[in-house]
This record gives sequence, structure tokens and C-alpha cells, in this order.
Amino acid sequence: MSLVSIMMILLTREEFALLEQLLPFFDNISSHTVMDQINKIRSQIRFKGIIEDKVIGDSLISYLAHKEEPVEYPGCDCDECLEEWVEDTMGYLNYKMEIVDDFKRFEKQILHLKKNYSDFYDISLEFFDQLFDTKKRAALKQEIERELIKFVNKYKPILYTILEERGEDTDFLEHVPTFVPGVASVRSEPKVGRNEPCPCGSGKKYKRCCG
Repeated sequence: MSLVSIMMILLTREEFALLEQLLPFFDNISSHTVMDQINKIRSQIRFKGIIEDKVIGDSLISYLAHKEEPVEYPGCDCDECLEEWVEDTMGYLNYKMEIVDDFKRFEKQILHLKKNYSDFYDISLEFFDQLFDTKKRAALKQEIERELIKFVNKYKPILYTILEERGEDTDFLEHVPTFVPGVASVRSEPKVGRNEPCPCGSGKKYKRCCG
């Protein structure tokens, strides 16, 4: 059975119509490339309903798109692939933070999603359910803040490159804290008792010297 015949069986009429333009090139491209294209088309069709829904905003749709089809961490040393992953992951974290931070604006959208598009709600079921609990939402916000801070500090040079290529402001990167709020710092040396000899070697008690 030919690849085209298999496609006609696997795809819906709408999917096949969108993919039909690629049929003349099937002999020259790998099946992996074809399936990647099919998955992208299926995703576009799947999201068509909520994209056209006037209740659901762009930020929530973008979050769901990132959640359903995240860019995988590159398995190569290519700068372009790493930049794409960093940009995608940063976008995902920013959308997630926006939803948590401004939940009142998103509450109606999420309830509408749950009622009318349960399959999309289920993409991030645990996250959405936690948003409706005030304490869990506050904990989520702290968790995402910590994740963002760690991510930005780890990939700051790449983020500079991405923002500069776009002509966007990079000043905020200079003001990202280097520590993660809510995480206790780890001492590199044991704590010195106030009545113990001062570690500086003066011979005095710590409380009367460097303490």
C-alpha cells in the first residue's frame, strides 16, 4: 500500500484536503517529516474551535498550545534549536504566570473551557483545578516565580540574544534576582557558636570578634 493510500485512510477529509498540497513531494521527503506535518495540521484543526470562540482569549489559547505541543529540549548543539526551546519555554512560563497572577480575568474563560471544551481543560486539569483554590493558587504563583527566576538566570545570555534580535527591551533581565524566593540558602560552612573561638584566628570568642 502506498503512503498516499495510508494517509487517505488515517486522515479525515478535512485533514487530507489541507495536506493534499504536499502529495507531489511525498517521494522526496521522509515519513517522519510527513507525520510532523500531519500532527501540525491536526493541531490547527483541533484548536480551530476555541480560536474562533470569542470568550477564550489569546493568552489562554497560547498556554494550551504550549502545554499540548511543547518544543522538546534539543538533542544537538545547534544554537538555533536551543534558542527556539528557550523562547518556547519562556513563553510557556510567562503565559502560566499571567493566568495565575490575573486569575479573575481568566476565571470566566477557564469555566467556559471546562464546560464547552473539556478535552482542552483536561490538557492541564491539575493546574486549572488548583486555580480555584486561593491557597493553592498562591502556592502556584510562588512555584512559577521560582521556576522563572531559575530559568532566566540559567539562560540569560540566550534570552539577551532573542530579545535583541526582536528589537525588544532587555533591561528587565538585569533586575532578575539571583536567588529564589522561598528557598532557604545553604551554608557552605558550619554555623559558629557565639562562645566558640572566632574562625578568623584572633583567639577571641566569636561574639567579641567577627560575630
